[in-house]
Amino acid sequence: MTVALLAVCLILSLKPNGLSGHRTVNPQREYFYEIDADGRLFHDGSELTDTRFLDFFFTHLKPNPGPLHSEYAFLSPCGREMNYIKSSSPIVFRALMKFETGTSLLYAGQKLQPFMPEALTLDASEQLYHPTEIGIAGRLGRHALLEISKFIYQEEGRYWIRWNSEQYCIATKST
Repeated sequence: MTVALLAVCLILSLKPNGLSGHRTVNPQREYFYEIDADGRLFHDGSELTDTRFLDFFFTHLKPNPGPLHSEYAFLSPCGREMNYIKSSSPIVFRALMKFETGTSLLYAGQKLQPFMPEALTLDASEQLYHPTEIGIAGRLGRHALLEISKFIYQEEGRYWIRWNSEQYCIATKST
């Protein structure tokens, strides 16, 4: 663990029981987070911005198997701590990053997901999603969507993306 991550874990562990956002269940500590529409992580109303912590947190993200704290759809385990996350779409891609080797989507602190235009999906509410290496589809946030929208067009009732001289149909999924 990095020094910053250890410091965050120590600070959070000093919080007394009974305050919102933290509960102790022997022998495991539990913390409760929210992720907003832009993909920002909050604990007790405070935004967490340390990039190394965010990258660690989102790397370990997985669906909550329940039934404990089932109102929190996702969790991110960290040693003896269980971090519960309230969000319908915890991964939000903030930007499209172009490199000599290809294009990636930015999320968490500085995590990059290689962009695969053929893997884009559109849900019933017309939110655009892209898969991640951890198996949870990420939603394209407003800035990433603005960057990519100039490559998307509609034809014959379907959405398409024209990327690097190729055309890909954007799959639709039901909720």
